[in-house]
Amino acid sequence: MKYVFFTVAIVIIYFQVQDYTSYESTLNRSLDNYKTALLEKDAETVIDYVYPMLYTNYASKEELYEKQKKIFESKTFTDFEFTPAFPIKTYSDGVYIVVKYREIVTINMKPLGTKDKDKDKRARTMALFFLRDSLNKGDTLHVDESNNMINITKHGTFLFLNKNQNGWKYIDVEGTPKKLFKQILPMDIIDKEQVLILKQRDTMFQELFQNKVRK
Repeated sequence: MKYVFFTVAIVIIYFQVQDYTSYESTLNRSLDNYKTALLEKDAETVIDYVYPMLYTNYASKEELYEKQKKIFESKTFTDFEFTPAFPIKTYSDGVYIVVKYREIVTINMKPLGTKDKDKDKRARTMALFFLRDSLNKGDTLHVDESNNMINITKHGTFLFLNKNQNGWKYIDVEGTPKKLFKQILPMDIIDKEQVLILKQRDTMFQELFQNKVRK
């Protein structure tokens, strides 16, 4: 009888390893696809990887496609690197993993006009204020006034979730208002990652967005 139990245990371990290997393989493929989409300005693929509960109450996927295309008109990713924090973890609806990232971005600023130069300057100053407010320790921002460009190196954290084996989707932790996590994440993930979530701060832009939504 003990040999039967031993055999069953081996079979269970085998399939657990097989599942883990499969998830790791699909995760790596998803990370590569997402990076390629950013570098090649493939708006549809970028949005397809967004965790649906982040936007279903606010906009359709088609609307997000158009918004992302407009973002890519002025924003160019020159490099993007992922560092997954293995091992992949389980939760009530599937599996997830914390993924650190580093991005290098160039943003083209609208040239200062001749008629409304002061107005354009104020808009530029406000945009730079919000960009600087979103930076974390180790991030850099350089303004190239002569070429109307902003060069940013930014670090952040994604939660990649594979819910019910429906494919990997991400949540940008720094880009998500704290109060939203309780609405979109199962409590077991919040409990496991509370240190990560609680240490985040809402930027002034996020606070303005939340106030607008409340109204």
